Amino acid sequence: DDFTGNTSSKSDNTAPENKSLSGKLGFNVVPLTDRIRYQLRLGPEITGVVVTDVNQMSDAYDKFIREGSVIVEIDRQPVKSYDRFVKQVRTFKKGDVVMLKLYSRGTFRIVTLNIQ
Repeated sequence: DDFTGNTSSKSDNTAPENKSLSGKLGFNVVPLTDRIRYQLRLGPEITGVVVTDVNQMSDAYDKFIREGSVIVEIDRQPVKSYDRFVKQVRTFKKGDVVMLKLYSRGTFRIVTLNIQ
């Protein structure tokens, strides 16, 4: 049982929309559920989506985006839901640069990421 709440070999990370995220961003995301919030010890003020499955050959990995980081903003817009995040990422094209605000281990940081 991992921090994303997956208890079987079938996971949300295999959803088609998640595969397209991995290809563009270099990682997948899952919704920030109450269970994940508890496991990551996040307060109610932290909202967004949680990074999973970072590709070690990606720009994201090179910029120290790791599993368990929470994306709280994308291009200066708050991440209010998983679905809205996915829709926004789908609008990006290869070569675009996106700005992410991440929360991890008690700190916020801004990362610019090249869309693959």
